[in-house]
Amino acid sequence: MNRPISAALRKLKSLACATSSANLIDQRFPKIEIPTKAMNLSKEQLLHAYQWDMKFMSEDDIPLASLLASLEHQHSIPTRERWQAALDFLYRLITCGLADITWVGEIERNLPKLYESLAKTPPLQLDPGYWLELQAYGTDKCIDLIKRHQIDWDSPLDPLFSKELEEMFIKQGVGIDQSPLVSIQF
Repeated sequence: MNRPISAALRKLKSLACATSSANLIDQRFPKIEIPTKAMNLSKEQLLHAYQWDMKFMSEDDIPLASLLASLEHQHSIPTRERWQAALDFLYRLITCGLADITWVGEIERNLPKLYESLAKTPPLQLDPGYWLELQAYGTDKCIDLIKRHQIDWDSPLDPLFSKELEEMFIKQGVGIDQSPLVSIQF
């Protein structure tokens, strides 16, 4: 699904590149598990970031490297923890049928292999470059959820939206309190 790139996406791509460049990931970190609570981020703050990105994905594609970029800027969480949150976000949304990704090769058609590759590959690494090249977009189910709750760009966290989203996650076994779903290893 190819959609025209909006001004908002161009701004988000620019923001993600600036953020990532300023906070290069030290590849010497050992594999660690990062629970949501370790980010000093409330469930409501995380759900608000989900709401914003899902609004974006309901209108345009978003590069995987830009997922949950607002967490670094609005809540000052470390870059490494943001990548874990972004991978969990992608896994949850795809599992619940709320998002899909643009397919550019065979590995991306195999979700377990793609998740494994994303978990092992630092987002700024150009080869294989999945974080930079692949884009997520909202499915009809995502678009419907955003429209039904009348989510706008500047909307505060909608309690009915977050309740419905959390129920979807729990039903699929990917509750918001579960992290990591796929542990990053870089």
